[in-house]
Amino acid sequence: METITPNLGRYKHPRNMLPLLKYTFLVLVSFFIAHNLSNFVTGPSSSSSSSSDKDMNIQIYSHNIRFDNKGAKGAEKPWSERKLPLTESVSFHSFGVPTVVCLQEVLKNQLDDILALLNQHSVKEDDWTYFGVGRNDGKEAGEYSPVIYRKSDFELLEGGSFWLSETPNVPSRGWDADQTRIATWTHLKHRLSGEKINVFNTHLDHKGQKSREEAVKLIAQKTRSYNDDVSFIAGDFNSEPNEEAYQTLKNYLKDTRLYNNQMYGYKNTFTGFDDDEEHKVIDYVFVDDRVKEAKLFGVLENKFNFYSSDHRPLLVKFEI
Repeated sequence: METITPNLGRYKHPRNMLPLLKYTFLVLVSFFIAHNLSNFVTGPSSSSSSSSDKDMNIQIYSHNIRFDNKGAKGAEKPWSERKLPLTESVSFHSFGVPTVVCLQEVLKNQLDDILALLNQHSVKEDDWTYFGVGRNDGKEAGEYSPVIYRKSDFELLEGGSFWLSETPNVPSRGWDADQTRIATWTHLKHRLSGEKINVFNTHLDHKGQKSREEAVKLIAQKTRSYNDDVSFIAGDFNSEPNEEAYQTLKNYLKDTRLYNNQMYGYKNTFTGFDDDEEHKVIDYVFVDDRVKEAKLFGVLENKFNFYSSDHRPLLVKFEI
């Protein structure tokens, strides 16, 4: 049997190695030139840039989901049928991206269903959670405007609720409003970047014009009263762009529909449940002046064989 002896330690005369050394030197020089030329043309790679490591890429997903109407009729389906497509939309569009979800018209049983369904698809058990209270008693009664997020993406630093009325610290109906109205505020820390943001979620009255006008002033004031971090304000404002409440809020904050890099989807956000209902723009995501523009603004689908809600969801992507 032939024995193979490794040639690991055999001495070679330096003169015989000159061609190899020259070749190695040329390869190293070529690599150095190519690497620096690439950086000159395209800039340093993101992995070598300390500033890019601190960028915060997040999404705001806002949707009026329609309350659990026990008297649903016509084209409006019961909550038991609507909850799955609604939640699947949240799960799909938030996959792999830190997302803050702002929902309106949410009763406690709906909130429980949504969290249970979201966590079924979550990698970490009970990752999805929420902050908010019922508007009727500041506990669990009445509709919520909850802020929902993944604990693996965000840490809740502080939060609160205030009522859209002359007495914002207690459950109350304000001005000419038909219903008690509430806003939810959260101060969140993005775990990956360490950046901090404020997210407000609200639902203005559908009848009282004065209540809408006064409510947006209160919300604008609140966005500047808690801390110095960037604020996002999402919700159903029941106000079209030509109405006073919208125009007032636009004096303080930027409508991401108008300040974005790319738009996708529909124009109108309210559809109703019947195809012949008048469609309107009444849902928005606002941001303060420190954010130049949204990277992406989309009005998504709400009809898959049937309407999952009488509103379409909004999805807005930011880089801070």
